[in-house]
Amino acid sequence: MKLKTTYVFLFIACFCGQTLFSQNESIRAERFSIGTIFAPQFSNWTYHNSPKYQTIVDLMDSIYTTKDGFSFGFVADFYLDKRSSVKSGILTSLYPIETIVMIANSEDPIIPGGRYSFSGIDYFIDIPLIYKYSLYTNRRVNLFLGTGVVNKFLFYTSTKSFLYNNGAKELMNKSGDFPNFFTYFIAASVEAGIEISITERINFGFFPSFEYSVLNVKKDREITRKYSQIGLNTSISYKFN
Repeated sequence: MKLKTTYVFLFIACFCGQTLFSQNESIRAERFSIGTIFAPQFSNWTYHNSPKYQTIVDLMDSIYTTKDGFSFGFVADFYLDKRSSVKSGILTSLYPIETIVMIANSEDPIIPGGRYSFSGIDYFIDIPLIYKYSLYTNRRVNLFLGTGVVNKFLFYTSTKSFLYNNGAKELMNKSGDFPNFFTYFIAASVEAGIEISITERINFGFFPSFEYSVLNVKKDREITRKYSQIGLNTSISYKFN
């Protein structure tokens, strides 16, 4: 359903762009632009392993649920010619997860048994490197495709645990941790969208994107996490000569 929604957004963006194609193509005089991006993200995390850890992977798949996250940050486009540019920047992305409600039995009288659940958020620093090609461009509209890689560095994790007591959900504990920066992902990325000039130098953009991790640099007990996600990106940028 989420994937179909993305296709609908992309179709609307392209259709709206067609109504603006009343001007002839112009030679791009700008050298670069700087802007901000915000994107809700619909992600899915999977676990992969060596055969001896299959039981652990099956357990993780059965209790963990990925929630929708978002990203925001700053990017710059460096124009190579009239149709080509390279985009890079630095962003922060958040990925919430939670578990199903589980029943715990404790033999320690200090630790209560009962029904528990856990939630957490992984915080990443994203550094994209995307090549963009304009399918059509004039003074008002730019339709483009983009492809490249995104480097994702895990820099903080937060967790919470909850106890369910007589129907009430009580916070038991919360914590945070700064993991090793060598925990990171390299993801392939594709995007397509439209940019509209609000003024001579200010652009508004909308572009759905898709990412899929192709490399997880750090493994935990031979268990590797991978992710795929769809992002609905909106941007505001300022062009410089």
